[in-house]
Amino acid sequence: MFDAGLNSIRSVVAVLHALGFKATAAPVVQPYVDVPMLSNVYTVHHPYIKDFGTLGGGMVLFVLGFLHAVLYRRATIRNPHAINVFLFAISLFPLVMQVFQDMYFTLLSMWIQYGTYAVLFFVVFNEQRYRVRFTNPRPHDLPTVRNLA
Repeated sequence: MFDAGLNSIRSVVAVLHALGFKATAAPVVQPYVDVPMLSNVYTVHHPYIKDFGTLGGGMVLFVLGFLHAVLYRRATIRNPHAINVFLFAISLFPLVMQVFQDMYFTLLSMWIQYGTYAVLFFVVFNEQRYRVRFTNPRPHDLPTVRNLA
């Protein structure tokens, strides 16, 4: 009845296939359907509902939405850490693209690369070492006409 994750984790299946295992990854570009025009836009819901049903797909998307909320809260506090701002910024891409296709797990290799960049920039090149901090200015710190002269 369900595809047991073959559509959601297609990147893992594609890597297994490349390593010689007998696994077939679901195609990224889906076939066209007539609704009343030909279209192949399936939205973010397609792989999760196909793999886990309506309830399971809703639960996956709920967890992803919760993670977006956590990233938003951590990136918009008064003095956010640079890694939180970076993670929130890259999390906006799948959020915007969800009307066209799933970009969360379909492009898993891209997220692994971004995670590697985040570790390099924010752990290896530690922000404390260079004393770089992103701060939101307080209203009384902003220039006014009075203190510009």
